[in-house]
Amino acid sequence: MALEAPEIVAAVVMLAPALDPEAERYFALGKLAEWKLTEWMVPFSFRVAQIEKRFHAAALRPLVGQWKNIQVAVLMLHGSKDKLVPMRPMSLLRKNIFQIPNSPYTGW
Repeated sequence: MALEAPEIVAAVVMLAPALDPEAERYFALGKLAEWKLTEWMVPFSFRVAQIEKRFHAAALRPLVGQWKNIQVAVLMLHGSKDKLVPMRPMSLLRKNIFQIPNSPYTGW
Protein backbone atom coordinates (compact mmCIF):
# COMPACT_ATOMS: atom_id res chain seq x y z
CA MET A 1 0.00 0.00 0.00
CA ALA A 2 2.86 2.39 0.79
CA LEU A 3 4.07 1.98 -2.79
CA GLU A 4 0.75 1.94 -4.62
CA ALA A 5 -1.28 4.44 -2.59
CA PRO A 6 1.18 6.46 -0.47
CA GLU A 7 -1.37 9.22 0.07
CA ILE A 8 -3.43 6.95 2.35
CA VAL A 9 -0.53 5.41 4.30
CA ALA A 10 0.92 7.24 7.30
CA ALA A 11 3.48 4.61 8.31
CA VAL A 12 4.43 0.98 7.71
CA VAL A 13 4.90 -1.72 10.35
CA MET A 14 6.63 -4.88 9.14
CA LEU A 15 6.64 -7.99 11.31
CA ALA A 16 9.43 -10.39 10.34
CA PRO A 17 9.14 -9.27 6.73
CA ALA A 18 10.25 -11.63 3.99
CA LEU A 19 11.27 -9.00 1.44
CA ASP A 20 14.22 -10.58 -0.34
CA PRO A 21 13.25 -13.24 -2.91
CA GLU A 22 16.81 -14.55 -2.98
CA ALA A 23 16.75 -15.15 0.79
CA GLU A 24 13.65 -17.34 0.62
CA ARG A 25 14.47 -20.61 2.37
CA TYR A 26 13.52 -23.85 0.71
CA PHE A 27 13.69 -27.20 2.43
CA ALA A 28 14.93 -30.42 0.84
CA LEU A 29 11.56 -32.11 1.26
CA GLY A 30 10.00 -29.26 -0.70
CA LYS A 31 11.18 -30.81 -3.96
CA LEU A 32 9.18 -33.94 -3.16
CA ALA A 33 6.10 -31.74 -2.84
CA GLU A 34 6.67 -30.29 -6.32
CA TRP A 35 7.26 -33.46 -8.31
CA LYS A 36 4.18 -35.29 -9.55
CA LEU A 37 5.84 -38.63 -8.94
CA THR A 38 6.47 -37.97 -5.23
CA GLU A 39 3.92 -35.35 -4.18
CA TRP A 40 1.67 -38.05 -2.71
CA MET A 41 4.35 -38.68 -0.05
CA VAL A 42 4.10 -35.14 1.32
CA PRO A 43 1.22 -33.90 3.50
CA PHE A 44 -1.17 -31.56 1.69
CA SER A 45 -0.38 -28.62 4.01
CA PHE A 46 3.32 -28.94 3.20
CA ARG A 47 2.60 -28.97 -0.55
CA VAL A 48 0.52 -25.81 -0.21
CA ALA A 49 3.32 -24.13 1.79
CA GLN A 50 5.89 -25.03 -0.87
CA ILE A 51 3.73 -23.59 -3.65
CA GLU A 52 3.16 -20.44 -1.60
CA LYS A 53 6.92 -19.99 -1.13
CA ARG A 54 7.51 -20.14 -4.89
CA PHE A 55 4.75 -17.62 -5.63
CA HIS A 56 5.91 -15.36 -2.82
CA ALA A 57 9.47 -15.19 -4.18
CA ALA A 58 8.17 -14.51 -7.69
CA ALA A 59 5.87 -11.74 -6.44
CA LEU A 60 8.73 -10.07 -4.55
CA ARG A 61 11.13 -9.84 -7.51
CA PRO A 62 9.43 -6.83 -9.17
CA LEU A 63 9.37 -5.00 -5.81
CA VAL A 64 13.06 -5.35 -4.98
CA GLY A 65 14.04 -2.09 -6.67
CA GLN A 66 10.99 -0.24 -5.35
CA TRP A 67 11.43 -0.55 -1.56
CA LYS A 68 13.50 2.65 -1.54
CA ASN A 69 10.49 4.55 -2.91
CA ILE A 70 8.54 4.18 0.33
CA GLN A 71 8.36 7.71 1.69
CA VAL A 72 6.69 7.08 5.06
CA ALA A 73 8.14 5.89 8.35
CA VAL A 74 8.95 2.17 8.45
CA LEU A 75 9.09 0.15 11.68
CA MET A 76 10.55 -3.31 11.19
CA LEU A 77 10.31 -5.90 13.97
CA HIS A 78 12.20 -9.14 13.58
CA GLY A 79 13.44 -11.81 15.98
CA SER A 80 17.04 -12.95 15.69
CA LYS A 81 16.00 -16.60 16.25
CA ASP A 82 13.56 -16.63 13.33
CA LYS A 83 14.17 -19.83 11.35
CA LEU A 84 11.73 -19.11 8.52
CA VAL A 85 12.74 -15.59 7.56
CA PRO A 86 16.50 -15.08 7.98
CA MET A 87 17.25 -11.85 9.79
CA ARG A 88 20.53 -11.00 8.03
CA PRO A 89 19.06 -10.04 4.62
CA MET A 90 16.32 -8.10 6.37
CA SER A 91 18.80 -6.19 8.55
CA LEU A 92 20.70 -5.19 5.40
CA LEU A 93 17.47 -3.94 3.83
CA ARG A 94 16.63 -2.11 7.02
CA LYS A 95 19.96 -0.27 7.00
CA ASN A 96 20.50 0.26 3.28
CA ILE A 97 17.04 0.80 1.84
CA PHE A 98 14.84 1.98 4.67
CA GLN A 99 17.79 3.59 6.50
CA ILE A 100 16.53 2.38 9.87
CA PRO A 101 19.39 2.17 12.37
CA ASN A 102 19.91 -0.84 14.64
CA SER A 103 17.92 -0.36 17.80
CA PRO A 104 15.98 -2.50 20.24
CA TYR A 105 12.83 -1.30 18.48
CA THR A 106 13.69 -2.54 14.98
CA GLY A 107 15.15 -5.96 15.63
CA TRP A 108 16.13 -8.18 18.52
